[in-house]
Amino acid sequence: MKNNCRNRQLIHIWSRRTLCRDFSFLKPYKMFKLKSITLLVLLFALTGTKINAQTAGTSCKGKGEVLEALVASSAMLIYNTYMVIGAISDGNADGNYEDELSIQLLDEQIMAINLLDTHYTDVLNSGFLVEESDKKFMQDVIKALHLLKNEAYYLKRYISSSQESDLHEYDASRKEAWNMIRELLGIEGE
Repeated sequence: MKNNCRNRQLIHIWSRRTLCRDFSFLKPYKMFKLKSITLLVLLFALTGTKINAQTAGTSCKGKGEVLEALVASSAMLIYNTYMVIGAISDGNADGNYEDELSIQLLDEQIMAINLLDTHYTDVLNSGFLVEESDKKFMQDVIKALHLLKNEAYYLKRYISSSQESDLHEYDASRKEAWNMIRELLGIEGE
């Protein structure tokens, strides 16, 4: 059986995020219900965040649309990955996910992040992105992916070890990832 003290610590750390926790209607799976303000801010960030998709001097038709789609999908990806890691944390802390399942789910997230990191790095190095603002955005997405990978890694370590030091590393990496995501998406508040 899980250590109840460990579970309370993990729930306490994750519940300090900007999201509401209303899971009573769904068992054993959990879903997050965003505060209406956070949802509106996220929607504005997704629709308002534009990459400088200038195609002057290129013959690539539709490049602007491709770049805008890349921005929108990247924003959704990093936000959703953050949410999935948090859902795994909550599911494990509440006893709905056994440690083995939680670790398996975190491993899947880490593998997906590694794959995306490779693809995004290839895009960055391909010469497709000409504008400095486009390159900077891609670098920031890659950095956010690294931070999310750290968050998943330290949560996995904590689930395996129940060590206080791993819990603190998880909490610090979670906050760092969220701050980067907030900055990248233009989300105000904590």
